[in-house]
Amino acid sequence: MRAPRFQESAVAPATAQPSLQADSLPGPGTLAFTSRIVLQWWFIDGCSDFRDLLRRGGIDRPEQLPQCFVEVKGFCFTMEPTSRMDQGRLGLNRLQRECARIGLREDVVLTLQPAKSISPMASLKIAIDMYVRGSGRTLDVDADKLIPEFIDRFKGQVFRPHQWLALDYHGQLLKFTIMQATAMRLSPDQEVSDKLGFVAKETEIEFHNGESGTVRVSSSKPIQRQIFAPDFNFEDLGIGGLSKEFADIFRRAFASRVFPPQVVKNLGITHVRGMLLYGPPGTGKTLIARQIAKFLRAREPKIVNGPEILDKYVGQSEAKIRELFADAEEEQKKEGIILSCILSSLMRLMRSADNELLAKIDGVDSLDNILLIGMTNRLDMIDEALLRPGRLEVHVEIGLPDEEGRNEIFNIHTKQMREHGYLGSDVSIPHLANVTQNYSGAEIAGVVRSAASQAFNREVNLNTISTGEIKTKNLEEIKVTANDFELALDEVKPAFGQDTVDLDGCIKYDIVPFCPEVTENISDMDHIINELNSPSGTPQQVLLHGPKGSGKTALAAYMAKKSEFPFVRVVSPEKFVGYGEHGKVTQLAKTFDDAYKSKYACIILDDIETLCEYVRIGPRFSNAVLQALKVLVTRQHPKPDRKLLIIATTASADFVRFTELEDAFSLHMEVPMVTTPAAVKMLLYGRDGYTNEGEVDKIAKSLDMDLGVNTLFMLSELARQYAPGDDVPCDTFMRVLRLRAPRKVAHDSLQGFE
Repeated sequence: MRAPRFQESAVAPATAQPSLQADSLPGPGTLAFTSRIVLQWWFIDGCSDFRDLLRRGGIDRPEQLPQCFVEVKGFCFTMEPTSRMDQGRLGLNRLQRECARIGLREDVVLTLQPAKSISPMASLKIAIDMYVRGSGRTLDVDADKLIPEFIDRFKGQVFRPHQWLALDYHGQLLKFTIMQATAMRLSPDQEVSDKLGFVAKETEIEFHNGESGTVRVSSSKPIQRQIFAPDFNFEDLGIGGLSKEFADIFRRAFASRVFPPQVVKNLGITHVRGMLLYGPPGTGKTLIARQIAKFLRAREPKIVNGPEILDKYVGQSEAKIRELFADAEEEQKKEGIILSCILSSLMRLMRSADNELLAKIDGVDSLDNILLIGMTNRLDMIDEALLRPGRLEVHVEIGLPDEEGRNEIFNIHTKQMREHGYLGSDVSIPHLANVTQNYSGAEIAGVVRSAASQAFNREVNLNTISTGEIKTKNLEEIKVTANDFELALDEVKPAFGQDTVDLDGCIKYDIVPFCPEVTENISDMDHIINELNSPSGTPQQVLLHGPKGSGKTALAAYMAKKSEFPFVRVVSPEKFVGYGEHGKVTQLAKTFDDAYKSKYACIILDDIETLCEYVRIGPRFSNAVLQALKVLVTRQHPKPDRKLLIIATTASADFVRFTELEDAFSLHMEVPMVTTPAAVKMLLYGRDGYTNEGEVDKIAKSLDMDLGVNTLFMLSELARQYAPGDDVPCDTFMRVLRLRAPRKVAHDSLQGFE
C-alpha cells in the first residue's frame, strides 16, 4: 500500500521543530482507531523548546495536549499523551505510517500548527474499504448510521485529502480515505487552508464506495451523483438531429443513476443494464455510443465488435465474454460501460456466447453497475430473449435525420471550413438541409468531403502535380462554393433516396393525356398525393390495370417522380432473375422495411403477375410470393406519422381477381388503350418524323386495332428507321405494323380458375 506524495503545508511552521523516532503504537488497545499520534508527556516536559512553544499556545497541562495539532510530513495529527511510550518515541498506527511514508525507527520532525489557522470542516467526502482485504465478501454499510459514529469518534481532529484512518465499526475494521475536504471560512478576512480543517458537529459527510469494492454504501441522503463529466456539453458530441433520442436515452438509462442507491433500492427497482440502438447504416449509432461513454464519469469503456468475440475453439467465446465483464465484477458499484458493436453478428453466429451474455446481464449473479450498449442495423435478427426487460430493454431507433437535424449535421461538418474562411459566402446550409432528404449523417459527411474535393481539384495543376508543389497563393484561394455542393449532391446519393435510374428507365416516352380517362387518372393520382401530404393523410394502395404496352409503368413512375417523395423504389421482375421464392420474399420484405424508415415513401410493384411467376398454362404461380405481397401491401404502417404510397401494375385483371390480390388495394385505375384516330394523331403529330399532318391523319385513320400507348410509340420509332425521308409516310408505318408479331386475343377468363 503506497500513499501519494504531498507538498508541505502552506501554513508557516514554528521555529522549534523537535524530532522523535517513529514507532508502532503501544498495545493492545483502542489507540489504533483514534487516528491520533502518541508520545510521552515527560518528553515534552524535558524538551524546553517544544514546551515553551506549547505554553505560548496556551497548553501547559497533559489533558490539554489533544487541543494541539502537529504536522508530520504534510499530514496534520492530534497528539495523545501516554505513559506507555518510550521516551523519544512517537507512536503511529500502520495506516498513518504508510500514508505519510514513515518507516519504523525513522526520525520524524514535528511542526506545530497554530489552532487559529485551522477552521471547522464544511464537508468531507470519504471512501470506505475493508481494512483487511482478501476475504472475498462484500460488507453493506448504512451511511445514515455511520455518520454520527464517525463524527463522535473523530470530532475535533484535523484531516486533509488523501489521508487514511481506521475505525472499528461493530466488529468490522474499516479503512477511510479522505477524498475531498472543504474548510469552513468563518470570516472573510480569516486566513485558513482550504483543504485542511477539523471535524465538527456541523460537518457534512458523504461516504462513497472505495476502490476495492469490498464495501457497499447505502444512504437515503439526497446526494447528487455526478455521472457526467463537468465539461459535458451535448453540442460537443458532434452529433446533430438527435435531441429526442438523447432525451429518451437519458430518461431510460441514466436518470435513475443520478439518485442515491438507497433511494433506488427503496423504490424496489434496478438500473437499466442494457440498451440497443438500431436504425439504418450511417445514422450515427456507434458514434453516439462512443461519445456518450467519453463524457461519462466512469471506467474507460470497452468497445468490442461482435465478430471479435467469436473463436474457433470450444468455450473460448464464452471465456472472452467473461473476461469482458471481469472489471465490472471487480468494481461492482462503479458505472462501468461496455459497448458491443455490430451486435447482430454476435447473436446470429454464436448461440453459446449469446447465453453467456444473457447470464452476465440478467443471471443469478448479474451485475447492476454496467450499461451494455448494443448497435445493430437489423433489429429483427436479434434474439428476442436478449431484448426483453431486464436485458437490452431500452430500444432507441436512430433514424434518418429530419430537416432540422440535417441542418445541425451540415453545421457540424462545415464548422472548420467556416471558422478558417474556406466556406464560400454563397453556401446556404438551410438550402442544403432542404434538398438532402433521406440523407443519413454519414452521407451528409460524404457530401461535405466531395464538395471539398471539388474545391481542391480547381487549385491542382495536373502538369506540376508530380512535383508535389502547392503554391501558397493556391491555398489562400481555396473556397468551397455552392456549386461544389451541387456537384457533390450529384455524386453522393442517399441509400434511402429516389431510385432515379429505375424511374427514368420506366418513363421512355412522354406522358400525354390522349383521352379523358388518362386525364382523370392523372388527376386522381394528384389528389392521392395531396392527401398523403396532408397531416390527416393515410397510406394508399393503388392498382393500375390494363393491357400490356398501355403505359401503366410509365404512369406509375411519372406520378412517383411528381410526388417528390424522398424514398422511391421500383420492384420489377427483372431484379429477381435468379432468385428463388425465399429470396424474393426476403427482398420484398426488406424493401418495405426500408420504406418504413422514411417519412414519405413510394413503392412501385411493377407487373405483379410476373413477380408471382404466373403462367396461364396450369395455371401456375408462386403462392409464397403472392401471400407475401398480400401481407406487405395490407400491413398497417408501424409509424403512424409516416406515409407510404404503393402503386402496383398488372396486365392480367383476371389473375388479381381470382387470387383475391385486388382486395389488397384500396383504389383501382384502368389505363386505357389508344382506340380513336384523334388519340393517335394527338400522340404522333409533332414528334420527330411526324410533322406532316396529312400523313399523320392517314396513319390514324388506317389503324383498325387498339394499341397501347407504349406500343404505338415503339412502332413510331421503328417506322422512322424505315422512312425514306424526314417524315414517315403512311405506307411505311403500316408495313412496320404488319412486321409486328401477331398478338393473340386472350380469353376473358382463366380456364384453371373456373
